[in-house]
Amino acid sequence: MARYALSLLFLCVTSLLAQYPFNTPSEEDTLQAPADSPRVEKPATPPSPPTDPIPQLKADALKWVRRLIYRGFLDEASTRVSATYALTDWTETSGPNGPVKAHLSIAYLGSVSWLGQPAAWLQASFRSFDEDRPTVDFDIVIESGDKFGEAYRVLTRVNREEFTAASFTLAQGQFDYEREDAPRSGEATQLKLFSGSYPVTPYRGSGADGAKVIAYRTDDIPPLNIVRLAYGNECLSLRDRGVDVEPKFEVPLPTVR
Repeated sequence: MARYALSLLFLCVTSLLAQYPFNTPSEEDTLQAPADSPRVEKPATPPSPPTDPIPQLKADALKWVRRLIYRGFLDEASTRVSATYALTDWTETSGPNGPVKAHLSIAYLGSVSWLGQPAAWLQASFRSFDEDRPTVDFDIVIESGDKFGEAYRVLTRVNREEFTAASFTLAQGQFDYEREDAPRSGEATQLKLFSGSYPVTPYRGSGADGAKVIAYRTDDIPPLNIVRLAYGNECLSLRDRGVDVEPKFEVPLPTVR
């Protein structure tokens, strides 16, 4: 009798387990990777190669040197003079703002001749305030007269390395705003800077990409008679002047007229 009762109890338990299984992996569980399966590692994303800032630095330096030269009026009566400008952000309502991005110095070394044509000899330096303070230097022989024209020779170097040839010529079909723009003069006013107070006349014109350009000119700030050049949302403001400056870079000398 006892044996019969045990058999009956075993059959009942077996039936219950069949209806209500527990600790039994489901079909969904069997599709998941077990804990001891090897983990598939995703390949690491290779780091981006470092970008070379020098080409952009050279392009920015050439752009601002070119803008300053072609928006200015050369004072040929004053030779071996220089002016230094600070590059900052700018709005017409509030003026210059933010940190200084670079210093641009330009010197007029005198009138020369280039293949029989009258020319001006200029040297310039664009010193960026980026890390390591990189500098781009220029030696320029440019057609002179009522206004600057063709740049006969442009030599440039970065961080006092070897000089190489550069060009002021724009791509074919690109409008040269700096040379061909005809700015309109406004009313004379007084412009106050950290370097002093100057009587100026604003000349308003257009620049590349539709930028608004205002050149604040005067008659007694050689060599280019520019106190401030506001171009789009940036500007160059006069910081310092020099006299009796000597050629700064050792380059082949142009023929003196």
